Amino acid sequence: MNIATDMEKIKEIAKGFLHIRIRETELSPMIVSHPFFQSGYLAGQDKKIINILEDKEGYAYILRQYERLIDLQESYIRFAVIITKPYRLLFYKMTKEYASEMDAGKFLRYAWQHTEGANAAVNMTLAEMRKWFKEIRPEYLMTDEEREQLDTLPETITIYRGLSDKQAKIKALSWTLSIRTARWFADREQRSEGVYRAEIEKKFILAYFDDNDEQEIICDYSKLRNIRKIEA
Repeated sequence: MNIATDMEKIKEIAKGFLHIRIRETELSPMIVSHPFFQSGYLAGQDKKIINILEDKEGYAYILRQYERLIDLQESYIRFAVIITKPYRLLFYKMTKEYASEMDAGKFLRYAWQHTEGANAAVNMTLAEMRKWFKEIRPEYLMTDEEREQLDTLPETITIYRGLSDKQAKIKALSWTLSIRTARWFADREQRSEGVYRAEIEKKFILAYFDDNDEQEIICDYSKLRNIRKIEA
């Protein structure tokens, strides 16, 4: 990690992301996949709504506006908000070496918590993401209160994970201290794969996040013990 964040290099990479080809979806042009755009319909010049998949001149105008937006950013964490959810962890992967440890910790926490299915993120392996959390000291990932709560836990901890479909990973970084939270994650889709229970030693916990009372445990999945399904 750098001592100081190199915003110019991060902005350069952000502009590279901006010029990635827009991926169409079944619902295009209403919904598209792109690091900066979620819809093919955007406000062009004079606030007129344009279809950037068809209007080349209008799309060029949009790109210029977003390049200005990128240039205006003064902090790394702002890109965790501007970049669309599916691309946040990929952006972190490509830029973290240019960020200070403190800024990297803020970005990783926000991106992880605001990315659907972070444990199965495209273009990243679990081992790679585990390394990210190990690289950052606890004080740059967690609040003082979260670190205090983690310190009070016993040396061996029971944790839970709710799986909402067959694609969800049992061996994953994200678990929870709360069986109620695990049930919610398991039941949010029609085909629930149930709730799993496991044990892990506290020394293998990489972070503890208590936003929204989810009691999320980020742990070294290779150290999980006694994994078993407790609810269908």
